[in-house]
Amino acid sequence: MTAGRAPLAAFSLLVGLVPAGASADEVRVFEASETIPTYEEGLPDVNPPFDLFASGRFNYPYTIRENLTDRRSERAWRTLNLENEYLRV
Repeated sequence: MTAGRAPLAAFSLLVGLVPAGASADEVRVFEASETIPTYEEGLPDVNPPFDLFASGRFNYPYTIRENLTDRRSERAWRTLNLENEYLRV
């Protein structure tokens, strides 16, 4: 299973827990996309903080992704949706 499909598989498992008495038109699960303005991200810090006591954040060995830019562009994001007559998630 690829990392991109893991959330969808977990989401499908949760939907499988819907009671058997619920009809298909009461609960709807689907994957879609939504385009929203998103600020672009700069390059990550290739030298993450290593010493736990020198800084408040210990993220080693992963890079910290906090370099947001002031460039904003429209970007399509994948959404996983669950709907019934009371709830839209």
